[in-house]
Parts: sequence; C-alpha cells; structure tokens
Amino acid sequence: MDPILTDSRNERLISNGYDPVRSTEIIASNTHQAKSASIPVCITALIACLGSVSFGYALEYASPALPELEEPSAKKLQLDQSESAWFTSLVAIGGLIGAPIAGFLIDRVGRQTSLILVSLPFVAGWLLIMYADAVVSLLFGRLISGIGVGMTSLIVPVYIAEIASAENRGTLGSMNQLSVTLGFLLGAVLALKLNWNYLALVGLIIPILMALGMMFMPETPRYLLAKGKRPVAIRQLKWLRGANVDINGELYDIENNLDNGQKMKISEFKNPMLYKPLLISIGLMVFQQLSGINAVLFFCTYIFKQAGFDDAKLVNLIANSVQVVATLIGVLLVDRLGRRVLLILPAIVMAISCTTFGVYYYLQPKTTTNLNWLAMLSLFVYLIAFSMGWGAIPWLMMSELFPARARGIASGIATLINWTGAFAITYSFIYMRKSMKNYGTFWFFAAWNMLAAVFVFFCVPETKGKTLEEIEQFFDNKKRSRAESE
Repeated sequence: MDPILTDSRNERLISNGYDPVRSTEIIASNTHQAKSASIPVCITALIACLGSVSFGYALEYASPALPELEEPSAKKLQLDQSESAWFTSLVAIGGLIGAPIAGFLIDRVGRQTSLILVSLPFVAGWLLIMYADAVVSLLFGRLISGIGVGMTSLIVPVYIAEIASAENRGTLGSMNQLSVTLGFLLGAVLALKLNWNYLALVGLIIPILMALGMMFMPETPRYLLAKGKRPVAIRQLKWLRGANVDINGELYDIENNLDNGQKMKISEFKNPMLYKPLLISIGLMVFQQLSGINAVLFFCTYIFKQAGFDDAKLVNLIANSVQVVATLIGVLLVDRLGRRVLLILPAIVMAISCTTFGVYYYLQPKTTTNLNWLAMLSLFVYLIAFSMGWGAIPWLMMSELFPARARGIASGIATLINWTGAFAITYSFIYMRKSMKNYGTFWFFAAWNMLAAVFVFFCVPETKGKTLEEIEQFFDNKKRSRAESE
C-alpha cells in the first residue's frame, strides 16, 4: 500500500529525493535496524534523563534531611511539625507551577532549550537550601526546586518520545521513570554518609551536568519540522537514526501529519482527536495518584520497624532498591508486552496488595498472631507492581498520545492534574487515616486500583510499535480514513 502524494508538501518531498515506492520497500529493513536504538539516541536519552534523576533526588531529599533539620542542633534552621510538613509538600506545589511553564516553553523555545532551562530552578532551589540562614530560605528553596521537578516531569518524556523510533520508544521512554527511581536511590545511598547540606550540593551538581550535556544534543526533528527548519531537521534525524538508516519514510510520516504550523487554540479541545487523548492521559494521571503509592511509602518505615528494622535510612535504601529493579524490569518489557498489559495486570496486583494491607491493619489489634510477614509481603509486591507499570507508563503515554502542535499545552494540563493529585492525596492522607482508619484507607486505594484496571481495559489504546503519527491518526477520523484509502 503505497502512500499517495497529493499536496504541495508531498511534492516537495519528491523534489527532495523521497521515493514512496522505495521507502515502502525499505521499511522492513529500517524496522529491524530500529529495534535496537542507535548509540546517538541512547546517549541523548541518557543525558536528558539526568533531569529525571534530579526529579527523583529532589523528592527523596526530604526523607534524610528532615530528621536532621528537626533536631535542636539545626539551631535557627530547626523545623517544627508544621514547617516539616511544608518542607515535604512544597515540592508538589512547585510541580503545579512548573507544569504549565514547561507546557508553554516546549512549544515556544523547543524541547532541547527547555531542558537546558530546567536547570535554572533546580540550581536556584538547591543554592537557597545550601546557604539558608533561616527556615524561610529552606522552604522557598524547596518550592523553587519543585518548579524544576514539575517542568522535568513534562519535558523529559516529550523529548525522548520525539527522538525515539516507534520500535524502542517504550523502552527509552520508560527510562524516564527508571531515572527518577535512580534519583531516589542515589539520595538514599548518599544519606548514609552525607549530611543535609552536602546532599544539597549533590542535588546542585546533577542539573548542571544535564544542562551542559544538553547543549551538545539535538532539538527534536518533529519540533524543527513544525517550525519550518527542514534542513536542520533532516540533519538531526540522520544523526539520531544512524548513517545506514533511510529516514525518508519517517520524514514523510512526520511532515504528512504536521498541521502547517497552525497555532493551538484551547477551543480546539472540543475536537475528539484532542479531547479523547487528553481525557485518557488525565485518567491515567489521576489513577496513578489514587493507586496508594504515597500511603505505601508513608508506612514503609513503620512496617520495617515492626519487622525489626529500626534504621530509617536503611529502610529507605531497601525500598528504593526494590523500585529501581522493578522499574528496570518494566523498561525491558514495555516494548514486548505493550502498555496495556503493564497497566492492567499491575493495577490488579496493587488492588490485591492494598486489600491485604487493609487486612493486616484490621486484624493486627485483634490477634496475637504475628502478621508482620503479611505486611512485608504486601509492601514488596505492591512496590514491584507499581514500579513495573504505573510509575512509568502514564508519563510515557502522555508523551505519545497528543499530536505535535498540542503536545505542549495538553501535556501541561495532564502534568498539572498529576501534581494537583499528588498534593491533594498527600495533604488529605492524614485525614483519611483518621476518618477511615488505616485499613479503610488501604481498601479505599484497592477499589481505585480495580477501577484503574477497568479504565485501561475499556478506554486506553495500545501504542506499542506505533509511530507518533499513527497514534495521531487513530484519534483523527479524517486522517485515519485517508490513510486507509491509501
């Protein structure tokens, strides 16, 4: 089924050497080559993922830093209970601010430049924490670094999705969440030897390294083509795919799905091709936050203490190590099993784990039987299931579902919803425990996990192995009908 070249853009493609018949013949060869990502793509994705490491490190920082800052030895920086709560939650509020900023920037200055600019709030936040001479400086530093976290959570998935090929986009995209968990693990490991001030210094170094590295990395070909910079886009695409890969087919797909540089308007979200993927992405973000991950992590130290582990830093290290290993397994499976399988099955497993958590807390005061094994088993099973699917895939699919011209604003909305949910769940968690008790809280999350599985089964399409342009056609009836007729 050869593409039919009809419009002026397609005539320009032919005049620049594009042969649709030849391109169709080499698709199989290029697909085989693309299954293993080229070295330039891997290097570019790894450097971008330093932003995700900063994301995870910033979130993890409160865990080892708070106990030190709550001690009298902290002197004028000593935090009381209320200030400690703000020290933890201000990152989420910063994320709320950073998400729309990132959505604006990636469409105005590009994906690569936006990643470089992400380093600014990170650096400013860590400097405020390092040189704090009052509690307000610590809190303001957490807020500013939270803006960097919110920006990173949007820009890195979009950047990786746009430089990766269809065959390895899932694996490379999932590296985003793997890097977040590595940031958590790095913070937990360094906390065994460093105090809060030197931990902040490490947090300062990571985004600087990312910004320096991104200066030598390419802008995404899709963004360059959308801005009319075709020669540069071709050069960057050739560099990303490798010298032996014919890029004409991919170039045709990208250009044939561009909307002639039209600017995105909010009113366009009444169009099914935009509101359907937006609702799916928002649904995934909401269910991610309602999965109970914050509750499970909150109880980690308590569960381990009941089992005889009193060292909070060691507990943190074990939990983060489990998440890294499980996320790595998810990275290896996402382009083999697909997104839907790694969302549905983990959601069911998480529902079961939250149910058994609730059983543990319900029976614990009523029996003399040692049920610590049940809590430990529920904890590890839950962390593995979440990390394999719901930790990474909502962010991955956010970067896949939207057409290029809507990717900035739509991803900004989805990310804003995610951080709103994160703050709401974190803030309301203590009230949930009081009103529903511990067991009721976990059963509440179990019900939401089952609903998440149902939502994915009926509403979420499979994107494994599809180009971003094919995904766009899936939601656009006009483009889908045209593609089928061709």
